[in-house]
Amino acid sequence: MIKLIQFRYLLLLFIFSCVEHKYHIVVSPDGGYSFEYKGHGDRQDLTDADVPLPEGLGWLIHSTLSEDAESYDYTALKILDVNEPLPASFYIGDSIYLPSLLSHPIEVKYSNWFLKETYTLDGRFKSREVSNKYPMVESMIIDSENPTDGWASQVFDYLFTETLGRTPLEFNQQGMVAIELNRWLHEDIATLPDSVIIDNFDELKDRGLDIIMQPVPPIHYELMDSLFKQLEDEVRITIDLMDDDFEFSITLPGELVSTNADTTRGDTLFWYYSVKDFLSDDFILSAKSEQSYPSRIKGMVLLLLALLLGLFIWRRNS
Repeated sequence: MIKLIQFRYLLLLFIFSCVEHKYHIVVSPDGGYSFEYKGHGDRQDLTDADVPLPEGLGWLIHSTLSEDAESYDYTALKILDVNEPLPASFYIGDSIYLPSLLSHPIEVKYSNWFLKETYTLDGRFKSREVSNKYPMVESMIIDSENPTDGWASQVFDYLFTETLGRTPLEFNQQGMVAIELNRWLHEDIATLPDSVIIDNFDELKDRGLDIIMQPVPPIHYELMDSLFKQLEDEVRITIDLMDDDFEFSITLPGELVSTNADTTRGDTLFWYYSVKDFLSDDFILSAKSEQSYPSRIKGMVLLLLALLLGLFIWRRNS
């Protein structure tokens, strides 16, 4: 996985490594299920915030992160109850805002109608919405050696424009700040090479925050700082995911009815994907299987016929 030591060094300082993330679910006939995560790769890349590791109460953990090795492994296993959802993120800290994190809501649903049991996987890795926010970043993630010129200034533009737009200022005040901000972004930032923006990110960031903060009341400073951090973390996490590999698999009871899995092996379904698959659209994980009981159906039909026959005889004799 290509990771960033700090956001200001987005592309200039790389740590070349690849982290593999594997998620595996085994569903029991009664609808309960186990969830297992396996991560393999560089220690720093495994423990940073782009793909938070499952931990805490209820998880059985095995880790080699405390050892001295070239690559590391982290395994987490948990048994979940029937229809118990998995968290959309395994992050349990408080230094990163939830909207910035990788979000992957996953539900394994079970229903029992006596004649038929149904098992359904409904999951997704939510879009990072790159095409709506900073579309040039997509070119950098797809081909980091030949990104579109100006991607860094586009990110910069989004961070400051969005921070200002989300700050509840009076209309006239926001308009005046926007004029000065746009002048700076278009005349000073947009003319800089991406490498210069990356190399001087902290300095330029401070200058931009001064532009949008100085004209407004101090009561808004904390909110502006929080908004900028949320947006900065969001793009940093997206870029940090650029060379992570994902594998998701699920073993379902019964007969497979439908799925969008990439491949199947016996009762197990597999999906293979990367951040490229959820840059601008959700990556959907779906599957459904059913366990039917012909003997129960036959019994119900016979019982119904017996009831109808009994009713017919009763009415005829009454």
